[in-house]
Amino acid sequence: MIVANHGAPDHGMASHPKIALDNVRVFNGDRILPPSTVIIDGATIGTDGRGAKHIDGNGYILLPGFIDTHCHPSTEDDLRQMTKYGITTALLQSGTTPSEQAFLMNHHGLTDLRFGSEAAVVADSPDSIPPFLLKNYLASPEDAQKFVADQSASDWIKVLALVTPDYAKTTQPILDALVSAARSSGRSTIVHATEYFSVHQALLASANQIHHSPIDRPADSALAQLYLAGGQAFCPTLTAMQAIVESSPSAGYNFTASVESVTALYRGGVPILAGTDATQSPGPPFQVPFGNSMHVELELLVKAGMKELDALRAATVLPARYYGLHDRGRVEVGMRTDLVLVGCDPTKNIGCTRDIKRIWVAGVEFVAHEPSASTMNGLKEEL
Repeated sequence: MIVANHGAPDHGMASHPKIALDNVRVFNGDRILPPSTVIIDGATIGTDGRGAKHIDGNGYILLPGFIDTHCHPSTEDDLRQMTKYGITTALLQSGTTPSEQAFLMNHHGLTDLRFGSEAAVVADSPDSIPPFLLKNYLASPEDAQKFVADQSASDWIKVLALVTPDYAKTTQPILDALVSAARSSGRSTIVHATEYFSVHQALLASANQIHHSPIDRPADSALAQLYLAGGQAFCPTLTAMQAIVESSPSAGYNFTASVESVTALYRGGVPILAGTDATQSPGPPFQVPFGNSMHVELELLVKAGMKELDALRAATVLPARYYGLHDRGRVEVGMRTDLVLVGCDPTKNIGCTRDIKRIWVAGVEFVAHEPSASTMNGLKEEL
């Protein structure tokens, strides 16, 4: 069961029961529409503007809130940073306890979360992985089935694949068993793989998503065909891959391979999701900041060859679709009021996602600093 983040006090948030946001150009997931009025009726987009406070949107662009499909927040400040940069939903890609989940969900008006499992580790042998990963190392398909059964509090199953061709006959059945067990439990499987062959095995196992772009060799048409045949999505986390390469200059990693993988898979028609792998915890050898990194990720995706429109869809429409978040990702009547108002058109210049004027999370407006007058960010409110 997925629990919505309701019930906590609004610290630093401004909330109105109903707002008529006039003269805004809505991004509908495919294009920017002519100016119109959007009714913020509590947590959903409504149709009845009676009794609403009117705000002139000045012809600005109204986007659905951004969705970070790969991050690791652990504090309220992490959530606040994400909200500040327009991230209204985040997919936490690491195991959390029920109490940790309850804490992170208990911040009304900040980024809403969904939770992955602990990482099942599929590797050539226990000797080939760091000691801190040994806890969830799976040695057999039977281990895979037990692991999935033990992860009842998660929304999907996370798998870390560290495999080579030499051990494929051993590791492939384990990956297959993980995907099968997850599917039987009604959950998807997300495989984290940073090298070409690990991606290849995950695709053969029919994992639902592959996260991280290879840093050993670029993806090619053969991988693209496997993605398309299985209908799988790809989350490159280019921001993190760049950070990994820069933090380990002697490891022989290749960020160019990561970028070229995005180029090849995008041209091949593979669905791409925007995720940052943002973390500030001391464990990983790299750190990626919360919030701003989403905009860096979108810019890197465009530099890799994606059209601005598709990069924007990678942070809105497509994550909602691939994670089954049917109440968000679009600005439409009946959808959740996760909204970001920006001052220019990101389908023409992806940098416009940074030009944020106002943000709402489930109808609660996020206010980073108290406004000094009735006009904020150039928007006039009719009191």
